[in-house]
Amino acid sequence: MARRNLKPEATSEEVLECVQQNCSSCGFLMWNEYNNHRHVRTLKGVVELRLKIRRCQNLSCERYRIAIDVKRCFRTLLAAISRWKHKAGSLESGITH
Repeated sequence: MARRNLKPEATSEEVLECVQQNCSSCGFLMWNEYNNHRHVRTLKGVVELRLKIRRCQNLSCERYRIAIDVKRCFRTLLAAISRWKHKAGSLESGITH
């Protein structure tokens, strides 16, 4: 079924950097190859998540141009979620039932 309304614009943006900046195989600095974009709806509005994907550019490395594994990206995402929970916790303290 087609969408009848446009998706709401993001009210804020969060850039998620990789925790590990150097290649685990050769130790060279990995370059930012591309960004993955996601939109998350929260109670405060729509947040645009931008995950920076890094790859090793060393020609002699066994991980040459292979994106970092999902576990590292997942750890970055969990760190961002914990920051949001901390912000949400400070908001909840002002809410009365």
